[in-house]
Amino acid sequence: MGQVMEGSGGGRLAELDLMRILGAMAVVMVHVSAMPAAIFDTANATWWTANALNAASRWGNALIIMAAGVILLGRPADKDPFQFVRGRFMRLLPAVVFWTAFYLLLRWTTVGLPPARELGIELLRGVPYYHMWFLYMMLGMYLAIPLLRALVNLSDVRLHYYLLGLCAVLTPIEGLTRVVLDMSHASFLGLFPIYFIYLVGGYLLYRDRPAVPIWVLILMPCVCILLEVVGVVALYPAFGESVFKLMYTNRGPLVMVSTFCVFLLLLRLLETSPRWLLVWHRKGGEALTRVTLGIYVLHPFWIDLLARNGIGPLYASVAPAPLAVPLTALLVFTLSAASSLAIGRIPLLLRLVN
Repeated sequence: MGQVMEGSGGGRLAELDLMRILGAMAVVMVHVSAMPAAIFDTANATWWTANALNAASRWGNALIIMAAGVILLGRPADKDPFQFVRGRFMRLLPAVVFWTAFYLLLRWTTVGLPPARELGIELLRGVPYYHMWFLYMMLGMYLAIPLLRALVNLSDVRLHYYLLGLCAVLTPIEGLTRVVLDMSHASFLGLFPIYFIYLVGGYLLYRDRPAVPIWVLILMPCVCILLEVVGVVALYPAFGESVFKLMYTNRGPLVMVSTFCVFLLLLRLLETSPRWLLVWHRKGGEALTRVTLGIYVLHPFWIDLLARNGIGPLYASVAPAPLAVPLTALLVFTLSAASSLAIGRIPLLLRLVN
């Protein structure tokens, strides 16, 4: 069975890089639209816009993990696991430490920090700031990748899909249970098994390319997004703000189906390595993808800075209300990308954004 490897500039690398960029853009959209979406008001056009865009962008983090799964699980299974984990930790840990300190300082200068015990719990859970869980989760994920890599490269393909099916069943059950019981993860080490579904799914779908009709890949995300939006409206009276966790979680079946369909749809559209994709990759797409980490970690800073200066979907200064959400998201993404590229030009700081 052939290994899926990261290319050296060909179409495969370009398509995965495009997925990372689209995933980062979707994450920005989620966080920009989160505040206006949380102000439940079905008579407000901005709320409907924010709700729809939030629901339609929930695949962002998962798509980034799926692209990572293609590369990390496709490498030879006989590599030294200790060397792999050490190398990945040395690459990511400096960024985790720096951006944790950065956002703690930001909180201290704006709203203040919680008592030491609460702060310690936040760090243990991997949420010194609301988006940092992803970086902490990846630290735990790296510990498991050598084992997953060996499993998905065994000769018995049934085991590969047994693992995927098990994750597909347990993940939404676990997510639903946490919402209903109003529970949270004890530490960031409890997060990474939940996202095996996307890491393993990305590798297997990329490798095997199941022949799902393209109309299904387009229709299913639309149906899932519609169900999320309608579900929020219908269930808000019963669940209150918890309905957003219930309907929007990327551990739920609706977001899961949407993410897999988006991933397969992109593979289908890009499988011939169209010329525009290679030109995009060569003319700046590859450089932009190299700072995806920076875009991810910096975008909440720009959201907060713009909001404190009266720019955002909750203010009338950007654009007509329904357009404020997507235009603010575009502005935040652009500022995050530009600042990440600038930081990346300084060799000593490259690891913070790459």
